[in-house]
Amino acid sequence: MIQSPLNGTMKMSGKKIARVTMEKIDLDVYYATEETWATLLLIRTGSKESNLRLATAAKRKGWRLAASGGGLFDENDQRIAGDTEQSIFAALGLRYPEPWERD
Repeated sequence: MIQSPLNGTMKMSGKKIARVTMEKIDLDVYYATEETWATLLLIRTGSKESNLRLATAAKRKGWRLAASGGGLFDENDQRIAGDTEQSIFAALGLRYPEPWERD
């Protein structure tokens, strides 16, 4: 393990994520771009149940929600939503719950 500039111990680092331990707390640090920000925010801060609900709704349509942050993709692998959290819910035909309303 190496010392990170965040005064923590870097366990792993790649193009999309870094795993760091700071003061005995394990942290996953995701690297986002403008394109991946909203999807990563939605997926990485959502509960397991919320993420399963979204992924299941996408799968029912023959689509997929990319956990990497890429967005929502149709059966032809064309990105159809992901610029905002709201765009993902709208494309899936689901009501957009505010973050504090989510389980």
